Amino acid sequence: MESPLLNLLSSDVWDRFQPEIERLKNWEYYGDFTDAVKSLNREVLFKSPVHGEGHIERVMLHGAFEAMDNGLDREDTGLLLTMCAYHDTGRLSDWLDDAHGKRAAEKLASITGATGENLKMMMAGVEAHSRRDSELNEIVAGYGPQDYGRSLRLAEMLKDSDGLDRVRIKDLDTKFLRYPSAVKHAEFSAFLFEIYNEELERMGRESAAGGDYFNADLVKRTKDEINRYMTESGYNGAQTILAVLCGLFGIRCTNSMLAASAAMGKYGVGDMPCSLYEGAIMFMGVYCMSRKMTKAEMTDMAGKFTGLYLGQYKSFLCCDLMPDGEFTPDRCGGRALDMTLFTYEYITSYERNR
Repeated sequence: MESPLLNLLSSDVWDRFQPEIERLKNWEYYGDFTDAVKSLNREVLFKSPVHGEGHIERVMLHGAFEAMDNGLDREDTGLLLTMCAYHDTGRLSDWLDDAHGKRAAEKLASITGATGENLKMMMAGVEAHSRRDSELNEIVAGYGPQDYGRSLRLAEMLKDSDGLDRVRIKDLDTKFLRYPSAVKHAEFSAFLFEIYNEELERMGRESAAGGDYFNADLVKRTKDEINRYMTESGYNGAQTILAVLCGLFGIRCTNSMLAASAAMGKYGVGDMPCSLYEGAIMFMGVYCMSRKMTKAEMTDMAGKFTGLYLGQYKSFLCCDLMPDGEFTPDRCGGRALDMTLFTYEYITSYERNR
């Protein structure tokens, strides 16, 4: 399959960043990098304009710069590029899913054929990329690599390479990048995203720029609303998702609705059902009534939603969704964003196909 990235690298569209591209082309492992892009197993990648092939190619380019600027040898360059290539193969959706790194790590052996220490180091970095920085050291150490420092460095470089592409969701904050080499490429990452999507359009392929599929402004507004409801208003998960979804669909959220959803618990407890799911189902009923849908239509909509929910999250229980037991606004706020956008996407898609 034709590679948009390789097309760009063979052209002169880089403007003020052309010297950077020339520097990359003079790197002793540039051939290894282009070979990695050419041999990328695109069939196993997550299918999405947001975390799919385009994201992966851009992260691989950022990884190449990280490897070059930090003096990685050929072996570690190859490991980093492989981690960049397959770090999102465990995704189930484009929204928050801090376990997708672990699922991707578990696929690495079958995708790459790697074994031994190299596999350990790649698995450590791929699992850690979707988790908080405070967990990074523990995750890497948990794989027992012979050279812990080397493994940690690869994991950090993957996080930075992945983080640079957050420009596509308007959420790149350089203070969260670990290496100066990554920080200096922040402007480059924005430019890369822009010309990459122009190349996709030229090729007649779907891009992650704009459109209804992934509206970065919508995501940011939703995230801010969730934070306001959970931290300032003290809403539980069900109340939060109900209020936010009502706002997204232009439905008045009444005091009676909020009072009813208050019974769902604070942020969920252990073996209790997740209040975010319960809030989403409550909103489904509100939405159907506002659209004067029949009981059969309501049942169909809720039933299909539940099937998709279980396909993605596997369980209704808090203890399964958050096995570390951290039922806090900080953690559940991220889950609330995921659930809100998942529900929003489902309802809009359902309505388009009625």
